[in-house]
Amino acid sequence: MLMDGYLRLKVAEFNALRFIHCWSAEADEVRADLRAAGLDSRTGGYTEWTCMFEGERISLGWLWYESSTERLEMVPPELGGIGTNLMLISENGKDLGLGVINDFLRTRISVMQWHASVQSSIRADRS
Repeated sequence: MLMDGYLRLKVAEFNALRFIHCWSAEADEVRADLRAAGLDSRTGGYTEWTCMFEGERISLGWLWYESSTERLEMVPPELGGIGTNLMLISENGKDLGLGVINDFLRTRISVMQWHASVQSSIRADRS
């Protein structure tokens, strides 16, 4: 058992998980970084989602921004990765690697209904 801080799950185990919104916040530095990279955004920030697996908390965190069309989007991969304590493994227990995991998580997050939770959270922070 490796003691590197990662929780190791097979893809099928991960696919069965249901993440819940933990928190979201606007961050001026995210918007500034996006503008410096040539990406126009109305606002931007961070969000974190968690779930439990066998008594351990799994966390996913990523940067988001509100586009000029007023839609929330994940920051492109070249401008921000996904923070996680998850390591996906193959059926024989080998780590799939951070590049594979980041691509896999982006696909998974793209079908999660995260937009409304983030919008609700930042609206509450503004009031």
